[in-house]
Amino acid sequence: MPGVSNIWTQPIINRINMLTTGIRSEVGVKVFGNDLNVLQGRARAVADVLRSIPGAVDVYPEQVTGAPYLDVRVNRQAAARYGMTVGAIQDVLETAVGETNLTLTIEGRQRFPVRVRYAPEYRSDPAALAGVLVTAPNGTQVPLGQVADIRHVSGPSMISSENGLLVVTVLLNVRGRDVGSFVEEARRIIAERVALPQGSYIEWSGQYENERRARERLQIVIPLVLVVIFVLLYLTYRSFVDAAQVLLAVPFGLAGGIYLLYALGYNFSVAVWVGFIALFGTAVQTAVVMVIYLEEAVSRKREELGGRSWAAW
Repeated sequence: MPGVSNIWTQPIINRINMLTTGIRSEVGVKVFGNDLNVLQGRARAVADVLRSIPGAVDVYPEQVTGAPYLDVRVNRQAAARYGMTVGAIQDVLETAVGETNLTLTIEGRQRFPVRVRYAPEYRSDPAALAGVLVTAPNGTQVPLGQVADIRHVSGPSMISSENGLLVVTVLLNVRGRDVGSFVEEARRIIAERVALPQGSYIEWSGQYENERRARERLQIVIPLVLVVIFVLLYLTYRSFVDAAQVLLAVPFGLAGGIYLLYALGYNFSVAVWVGFIALFGTAVQTAVVMVIYLEEAVSRKREELGGRSWAAW
């Protein structure tokens, strides 16, 4: 459809992303600043750069400008000639274009306000609105067009802000590569090609934000897991050597997992690292069983050799 941009995602993960990060896609680029029109232009420039990076799909800069407004500016000099105040003219506008509550109707346990305003044909365009009569203090009725400038203007369709600054977001998804490497490459290319005005900056959000936090946690969790495994092995064998031998199965399991990821074409993610943690436990469990059987075999061999030596003696 012309003029419509879509983003393909799943409803559940879309809802989760929106609740956790405020972004409706996998990755979001937030452009912060003070001027909404400037931010809209910079967001489009960022979107153009992102489209040229491999892996970026469904790139969509939020449209925050271009909404039609009917702008009415009171001509204070003309209003003063008739003795009118700005507040009186605005009250007429509120009644004509907005709504004025007249009373409240009660129907059983429900209450409904009764509002009144001009019919659409008297307020739909500047020419019709200019014919609305404003009563002067001396009783003279003056058309609104004589005491105000009425015209159509373009303005923001929505205004978003974070940390005290206006923000425009560029939404996109990543396909065919991992989000982390894409963001690192995109961050470098945008810094080279997109110039930001003074006081503006860019932040990355979406699943990348969650993955970054998870990666920071995993940098602590994975070494801690290895330490806990080693301590449990030592408590089992009462020997640092045996515990170290069993723990040597972890690097081999890690290598096998990496080869399998490469063969299947999977990308590294939080789920993959959680799987590796489970793989560490499975590898250690297998090594424990192997060490037990090896120790039993060595013990039997020693007994056999010891018996033969005694018989020969």
